[in-house]
Amino acid sequence: MTQVDIPTPVASISREPKSRFGWLAPVVVVVLVDRLTKTVALHMAGSGRSTMVPRLLDLVIFRNPGASRGLLANHPIVLVLLEMLAVAITVYLAHRFRGGLGGFGFAMIAGGGIGNLADRFIYAGFKPTFHLGQVVDWISWHGSRTVFNLSDVAIQLGLVLIGISIVANAVRGRNHKRRVDRTSIRSSTSASLGVSA
Repeated sequence: MTQVDIPTPVASISREPKSRFGWLAPVVVVVLVDRLTKTVALHMAGSGRSTMVPRLLDLVIFRNPGASRGLLANHPIVLVLLEMLAVAITVYLAHRFRGGLGGFGFAMIAGGGIGNLADRFIYAGFKPTFHLGQVVDWISWHGSRTVFNLSDVAIQLGLVLIGISIVANAVRGRNHKRRVDRTSIRSSTSASLGVSA
């Protein structure tokens, strides 16, 4: 009986790489679009909340000193180090799994992480002493207190794409195993009949 290796969902999260540096494109696009939209939002925003899409999206500027929901807001150095580590890991994974849906998802997360991390340095100050800047959030659902930006959207989208990739590869691997099992059974049956004859 021939043994066939069945790819695991994690190992097969991407297919054959198509380009060595193609994974950089979504990272750069996310960072540039995030930077542009934050600049425009800061220029257009008034003192309060304004409507972007009636009954759906509002424009409101919120400078977030921490991570999601203000996590680690009182420990900016620790927060930045963790963000840099997260970016480094997702950049590696985007390169490692380039060419597939999972790799694209990691690239989206890396771009979003870089976009938010950049705010910490772009809006840093030196008076009275050096202090790291705050992430600019500017999108809010109408009637909601939640405020986010396009980097956050890219991160969430990347997580969804990675989840879809893992599920799809798990299903593909299961179907492949079934085909291999059926082929093995037919081969064994044919061999048995040949011996009997």
